Amino acid sequence: MAADRVLPDCGYIGAINSTDGFESVGWRFSAAKPFDYSKVFHFLKQLQVDRAKAVFITERGVYGYNLAGSTLSEIEIDDCAESRIEIIAEHIEAEWETALLSCLLSD
Repeated sequence: MAADRVLPDCGYIGAINSTDGFESVGWRFSAAKPFDYSKVFHFLKQLQVDRAKAVFITERGVYGYNLAGSTLSEIEIDDCAESRIEIIAEHIEAEWETALLSCLLSD
């Protein structure tokens, strides 16, 4: 399970799963890899998937997201150990990982 694996030197890890006609893809990111809040929000808003849930460490703080259909909710969270996202859809798009990596803050 990706949830139990140690993060590699690159600072993130992904996993794909398929069941009951749906596919899921998820990533975990080290807390040392913060995200750009505006880019994350835009990435999530443009997703057309059945469901996405995430927690992101950003330059503005830590935020939890729940996307169900076209409804995106956001809550501020006190703290978390790492950023995580899981996307559930009928089909996984290969460009999601590239788009997500582009949301990371530059060093």
